[in-house]
Amino acid sequence: MRAYTTLKERAEAEYICKRSRFIGIAAPVAAEMDIAGLLKTIKAEHSGANHHCYAYALKDGKQRCNDDGEPQGTAGIPILEVLKREDITDGIIVAVRYFGGTLLGAPGLVRAYSHTAKLAVNAAGTVLRQPCAAALITAPYAFYDKLCLLLQNRGAKVLNSDFTEHVSIEVRIPAEAVGEISGELTELTADKAKLEITGEIFA
Repeated sequence: MRAYTTLKERAEAEYICKRSRFIGIAAPVAAEMDIAGLLKTIKAEHSGANHHCYAYALKDGKQRCNDDGEPQGTAGIPILEVLKREDITDGIIVAVRYFGGTLLGAPGLVRAYSHTAKLAVNAAGTVLRQPCAAALITAPYAFYDKLCLLLQNRGAKVLNSDFTEHVSIEVRIPAEAVGEISGELTELTADKAKLEITGEIFA
């Protein structure tokens, strides 16, 4: 499991070139099933558009681009190149075009779709997702505040705390910090805290 950069949220941006209206929509996706649904939604939202061009890249290595009727290589590939330059994985960019009556030519189309894709990425923002361990820490109440401070200082995120006979802390820990946190928990609580790894996720 390696860290990767993806899009933060779905967002869109507009670009006008010689009366043609380009709308770039960027969104995080996790699987081809998500992509099919998103494309269907966008085509419904922009049913009057002349072209719905797109490119996506997934962390399993799958990449695809589509010119949707534009001259070959003038839309999908330029959009995909933006994803590559920005090192974006598990992301899609759809560029919708409403034709304005003036032909842009192949170079003009490449520039327009590249620019539209970059605007969409800027609007969506990017985020680094890194491998994390989902974990549960159980300890006596007396150590709760110190444990929370330790976790915060090591980049872990407390998701939930349950106070019963002991305090149980549901936490997400960066994978590379698990060993260090485990040792510090033992030292801090005189081996009274228990750390249980419950899964592996990206976060």
